[in-house]
Amino acid sequence: MVKKGFILVTLSWVILIAALLAVSQLRDAELRLRGTRQADQEAQLRNAALSSLALIRAALGKDSELEFDAPSEGWGWRILADQYSQEFEEDFPGISIHVQIHDDDSRVPPTSDHEQRLAMLLEELGHEPLQARKSAFDLNEVLWTDRDPPATANEKHEVPRLRLRRLVGNNAIRGISLYGEDLDFDGELDKNERDRNLSHPPDNGDGLLDPGLEEFLTLSGSGVCNLNMVSREVLLTIPGINEAIAKEILAFRAGPDSIEGTRDDGVFETVDSILDLSSVSRFREFTLGRANSYLRTSTERFDVRIAAQSEDGMLFRIQTILLRTDEGVQVVCWKEDYGF
Repeated sequence: MVKKGFILVTLSWVILIAALLAVSQLRDAELRLRGTRQADQEAQLRNAALSSLALIRAALGKDSELEFDAPSEGWGWRILADQYSQEFEEDFPGISIHVQIHDDDSRVPPTSDHEQRLAMLLEELGHEPLQARKSAFDLNEVLWTDRDPPATANEKHEVPRLRLRRLVGNNAIRGISLYGEDLDFDGELDKNERDRNLSHPPDNGDGLLDPGLEEFLTLSGSGVCNLNMVSREVLLTIPGINEAIAKEILAFRAGPDSIEGTRDDGVFETVDSILDLSSVSRFREFTLGRANSYLRTSTERFDVRIAAQSEDGMLFRIQTILLRTDEGVQVVCWKEDYGF
């Protein structure tokens, strides 16, 4: 009896161990399958984002056949999306593409030459005047002084960008996010972008889609702004441009439907066109000479941000600076991530 009981106990242990091994193998297989599916999904998202970027580069080319001329008239992404949306849906089912395109020159360079403009920008973003001036000085000192010159075009942009991230992270620029709250570049306030710090990205929960400091600074551009693309905040840093003039410039650009990037947009053909605005004629102190060196009506350097998102929320992002030249559209710098 003892021997029989011993055999039963041993057999039970063998069966238990075999079952545990089988479960472990099943879990390993499931994890491998999940990993394979995730890798496939990541690759599909990346391919979708790269395909979108290829279309944008083609549209920016000097020989582009698009009716909308991005370098002289701002950017009609909605028009481009209408033309290619069906192709995206067929090639990448279940993936949505979000794109933002900005003029990288129509921003404020954090350099000593533009220190006053940077201080004005920080004031517009909520800093007290004294703190804004100090922060503008700190940005210039940390980013550009006593540093070895960058060796490559990418390093010219990325090294200062890392220093900027460190500076904001150390609270030298208090109260301003570096990257903003629009994680997926869709221009809408999503649930994860208004829940404070419960989920990525960090946000202040104020119910607004707040931009980051990076959206107003250029680390590689000239700071000479395209009247057809420059933001209100940067417009107000240009000598002679006040709130009334900036408001009328934006209203003219948006056209009758009050939406920029559509077919009825107003276009400034020349910088002198600004003199036709009623707010300029009323503002006697405005002289084109003061603003002229900061304004133009074309763009050659574009900040392109693309997010490809799956139905279950997985995200892949590309951020790049594209330079439009006679030889083609060149990549000045490149960054890609999965939203973190």
